[in-house]
Amino acid sequence: MLDLQPGEPVVLEHRRDHAYVKVGRGCGLILADGTRCGLSKNAVEHHGFPPSINLFGSGANRWAYQDIKQRWMDRFEELLNASGLERGHGRVLVEGEWTFPRRPAKGGRFGPDQGNYRGPTEKPFGDALERGGWIAGDYWLAYQFGEATYRYEKDVAMLRLVVFPMPAETFE
Repeated sequence: MLDLQPGEPVVLEHRRDHAYVKVGRGCGLILADGTRCGLSKNAVEHHGFPPSINLFGSGANRWAYQDIKQRWMDRFEELLNASGLERGHGRVLVEGEWTFPRRPAKGGRFGPDQGNYRGPTEKPFGDALERGGWIAGDYWLAYQFGEATYRYEKDVAMLRLVVFPMPAETFE
C-alpha cells in the first residue's frame, strides 16, 4: 500500500557569483579580498545554471561535457547536503526556475529554448540525487523533472530547484 503523504519540499538556489573575465589563463576578476579569481571559464561560480546544450554542438567534446557535468553534480550535491533533505526517498519530483541576466536579443522575444537548459540541468541533478543516496537511482520512476520556468532579472543568473519527496510508485 502506498503512503500518499509526500514529504516536505526543499528549495535549492545557486546564484552566479560573478561573470567570467578573461585575462590570460583563468578569470582575472579581482575579488573583494583583493585576490584574483583565477578559476576556469567552466567553474560554476561563473554561471547561474548549467550551460545550454548548444555549447556542445553536434561534434561535442565528451571530455568537456563530462567536466561540466561533474562540476554541476558536485555543486548540486553541496546544495542537497546543505538543504537537510533526508536520504532514501522512493521518488522525488523536481521543478526548476532559470533566472537569466539579460533579456532575449531583439527578434528572440520569447526567451531561450527551454530544452537547451533543461537537459543539462536535469542529468547532473539526477546523478547527484543518486550518488548522494537521496534516491536509489535516477530512473524515471524515482526521479521526475516537472515544471521548468523562465524568469528575467537584470544582471542575475540563478537556478532555483524545488525538490518534492514523494512516495515510491509500485506496479503490480
